[in-house]
Amino acid sequence: DATLKFCEILFDAGASNICIHGRSKAQLYHGKANWDVIKLASEQFGREKISGSGDIFSYEDAKQMSKYCNVSRVYAARGAMKNPYIFSNTEPTKFQRLNLALKHLDFHQELISNEYYNNLRTNMVSYLHSFNGAKELRVKFMRARTYEDYKCAILEQM
Repeated sequence: DATLKFCEILFDAGASNICIHGRSKAQLYHGKANWDVIKLASEQFGREKISGSGDIFSYEDAKQMSKYCNVSRVYAARGAMKNPYIFSNTEPTKFQRLNLALKHLDFHQELISNEYYNNLRTNMVSYLHSFNGAKELRVKFMRARTYEDYKCAILEQM
């Protein structure tokens, strides 16, 4: 398998841990991640040397991958963006989600300024759901253009 051969090359070059996503470039975000290739790599190189990623959308998914693939580390990418509370195995309250959105907004403003709000909007709306008023907030985010627009929309919900 090409993945195992590539892992061998990386370890021979000095890598101490490799994270395998379990999804091909052609798949993009479609279909299921192939956890079997992660499991094979773990069996060949050892659980401490292989980490897994792919289709981790809940705390339970992470536990299942860890057990099935026998890896010591599991990474969550889109799952963590959609639910930043994935690691605590708890459902956040409306206040926690809104407070996180404010922190996210302030962090973005500090690092990037008043530009590139499309990426911020995409990320924030993915975890602003499952509470009374969430739909209205997301609609306001679609119209928001400035830091102040976003902040006012969030504060109105608090």
